[in-house]
Amino acid sequence: MVIGIGIGLASGQVQQAIMQVFPGIKVPPVPVKSHSNGEIFLTSNCGNPATLVNGTNPLPGNRTIFFSCGAAGLGGSIAAFNVYNTNGSFTGAGTFIPTFTLPNGYTQLSYTAAGDIACTNTIAALTSGTLVTIQIYSYSYCATYQNVYNETLSTLNSKQPCPSFSGRVGIASMETDCIRWSHPDIENRIKANRLTDRPDEDEHLVPAFKEWLDSELPENRACHKLSLGHRPLYGSQWWTEEKESLGQFIIDLVFHEGESVVVTELETELNNSALGQALVYSHVYLDKKYNSKYDAGRAVVPAVACCIAPTPYLNVARDVGVRVYYCRRGLTKSVK
Repeated sequence: MVIGIGIGLASGQVQQAIMQVFPGIKVPPVPVKSHSNGEIFLTSNCGNPATLVNGTNPLPGNRTIFFSCGAAGLGGSIAAFNVYNTNGSFTGAGTFIPTFTLPNGYTQLSYTAAGDIACTNTIAALTSGTLVTIQIYSYSYCATYQNVYNETLSTLNSKQPCPSFSGRVGIASMETDCIRWSHPDIENRIKANRLTDRPDEDEHLVPAFKEWLDSELPENRACHKLSLGHRPLYGSQWWTEEKESLGQFIIDLVFHEGESVVVTELETELNNSALGQALVYSHVYLDKKYNSKYDAGRAVVPAVACCIAPTPYLNVARDVGVRVYYCRRGLTKSVK
């Protein structure tokens, strides 16, 4: 079997794929976006192409087999692949797309920490063609089979990876990037550039960005105007203590990207308010007091989607860990 993972750079060009072959699986690399905090890559630990090694005895019936790059000293194993950041950081994650077909007999392919030879603590199942966010670390594979008796599990041929964000696969866990997006209506308004052409956030920007998002990431499960907490009752007062209410936060857009949730503020221009709201909203989204439905297994990415982005604000966004979707670099005339 062979699993393939491709890794792309910001230009959309795809680097040479890594190939890992194990008795029944094949792996080339998937695109990850370049950004100022380095680039996150997934690499083979035993050459390219490489044949992985079965680390557990294949017994008849329903079992799970551990695959790695081979045995190491003191009963350990060499990880099948590593996820790492080029800047040396040990935190963060990359979003990848594995591509494979399970042959007859196999029912599931998962990845696990490199030392989990017994496959007792697998991290997540892999689905071919589906985004998966993987933290920086070293990993191997666990392949499950059912009702197999006295037979050889066949090899699988990888398909070409087809990432939903071709050349723009997102970064999770506070790693950040700047992504250009485009929509005909917004582009026409930018080119016309009259005061009357300024996009209205609710009337023009939100539907345009959602349409673009649907075309780039069909399984985004976008939620518009997500309300968390409760609106305080002020009465005749101009403020109230927090013990009376947690307060209310209305997030413009929340969508899923693989195993990550992107908490997004939408503004015509990238500005102080947008950056601050993205950071606060992502923090509130993680807080069970406000969001009892939060899945702790998902990384949360703060983001701003805008039309125009001034360079100084893009630089700040990178520094504080806010992803920015923008159409043009530039400045907008104040409407206040």
